[in-house]
Amino acid sequence: MVSEAGATVISIDLSAGRGSLMWRKVSRIPKVVVGVFNLLVLLARRRADAVYIGVAGGYGQLYDTVFASLTRLFRVRMFLHHGSYAYLAKRRRLTAT
Repeated sequence: MVSEAGATVISIDLSAGRGSLMWRKVSRIPKVVVGVFNLLVLLARRRADAVYIGVAGGYGQLYDTVFASLTRLFRVRMFLHHGSYAYLAKRRRLTAT
């Protein structure tokens, strides 16, 4: 919908790979490193007018925090999408602060 309106959309996919739970966790690390680099390039070159983050659950929120912090550091508008509020319903150490 956004791209149909003429905006350029660049996607940084951090989804876990397939396989065992351990492999899925490990497979995200290179994606996060590449994603952070790509976001930094876009932000430094002033190629991003806004950043949209689909907030993850669990420890994926740590990655989201990195992306959100970089976005705020460069003073770019940010939109957070909460697909589920399950991580807010139950108090956890990660979301308590």
